[in-house]
Amino acid sequence: MTTVREHVLVRILAERGLSQRQLAGLLKLSPVRVNQLVREVKFPSPMTVAKIARFLGVTVDQLVDQEGRWQE
Repeated sequence: MTTVREHVLVRILAERGLSQRQLAGLLKLSPVRVNQLVREVKFPSPMTVAKIARFLGVTVDQLVDQEGRWQE
C-alpha cells in the first residue's frame, strides 16, 4: 500500500514560494510529470533529479534516497 507523504521537494517548493506548475515551467518539464513525481506515481530519472537539484540549489542526495525515491 502506498502512502501519501510530504517529501523534501514539497517542502523546498513551499519554502521558495514555488508551485509545481511554476517549477515545471522554469525547468521545461511537463506540469503533469512534476505532479506525478510529487505523488510518486512515477520515479524521476537521474537527469531529472539533477536538473531539479541544480535549480533548487540542493544536492541530489538531499532530494532522493538510494532507491531513487524522494527523501522525507
